[in-house]
Amino acid sequence: MTYSGTLFILGGAIRPDHDAIWHSMVGAAGGAGSRFAVIAAASGQAEVKAQRVCERLHHYRAAPLTVPLAAEGQLPFSPAIASDTNWAAAVATCDAVYLSGGDQGRLRHLLLLSDGSDSLLLAAIRQVFLRDGVIAGSSAGAAVLSHLMLADAGRSLQALQRGLAIPHAICGGLGFAPQDMLIDQHAIARGRYGRMLAAQIATGIPFAAGIDEDTALILQDGIARVCGSGVVLTDIRMAQVNPLPPLRANNVQLSLLRHGDWLALSDWEIHPAEGAKTIPLCSAAEKSLDGASLPDAFDGISLEQITESLIHSPAADCRAKAGNDEYPSYEVRFRKTAATRAWIKENQEYRQLSFAGLQLSAEPDTMRSNNDFSMDIL
Repeated sequence: MTYSGTLFILGGAIRPDHDAIWHSMVGAAGGAGSRFAVIAAASGQAEVKAQRVCERLHHYRAAPLTVPLAAEGQLPFSPAIASDTNWAAAVATCDAVYLSGGDQGRLRHLLLLSDGSDSLLLAAIRQVFLRDGVIAGSSAGAAVLSHLMLADAGRSLQALQRGLAIPHAICGGLGFAPQDMLIDQHAIARGRYGRMLAAQIATGIPFAAGIDEDTALILQDGIARVCGSGVVLTDIRMAQVNPLPPLRANNVQLSLLRHGDWLALSDWEIHPAEGAKTIPLCSAAEKSLDGASLPDAFDGISLEQITESLIHSPAADCRAKAGNDEYPSYEVRFRKTAATRAWIKENQEYRQLSFAGLQLSAEPDTMRSNNDFSMDIL
């Protein structure tokens, strides 16, 4: 589709008092009095979720409209709303649409017809976007914005061990985001960069953006800007992969962007936030950071801990383990290269470390003693 409007891709758990996100969202929709259609159909408690979102939008001087779409059994909400001409007409006149969190599969099922075509309500949402309106999606609402979306992808380690099948783990989304970009949410808090990589291997999609909690990635006029705690980016354009489970990948480009950092969607060139200070990187080619003290590679916020330790050390690389009750375990390697950049932005209230172009590899233990597999360039 034509990318006319503005996307607010929200990683979930957005604080009610996160002024930068809420003000930006309402401002992009036209400011005070802008009309927001609130769709909480992804939730098992759609009426309650919609009320909470509407309260926030009222607080920031928008004019929200609750669209009573939900799965069966949530009266007075109903799945029939998706085909209601009056509700479609009401949504089409709005300045913005807010899709809240829950189950992205449920939301997709309600907005699409059985043949995969748009319901009247989804067609109205597209009208809002095509006339320069705002589409905001939080958590599950963010996931459905992709052309291909993560539906039942599980945890990072399991995704690498088993691979991600289409259409069970990955299926068609609503197609608002660029075609060359996958979206994941809760990315840092839940260590999801591994399943982002697994999804890219399964689909061949070159870029993935993992938006963390209390964060928005704002797509407007060919620019993607971070507002909040952080966004993880994985780029497999130059990667070598084994697409059969257990998955393996080398030479993935890993980046972590913080508040104010941005990238150009035309080529994914990354730019630091205004006022950020470059960190000189030093690395001894023969030296590795001791991995014994590092946390599990996919354990919650371990990505921040591991990469910050490497950035500030003289070592060239580090290796972190990841394991569970399944076979095999994994070794994840992070490596500085000549293309790696890092910068910091800080004041009395916070300190933010960002980096771009850290080289990432993920290798199952079995592969280190068995090399009879094929490697494909994506």
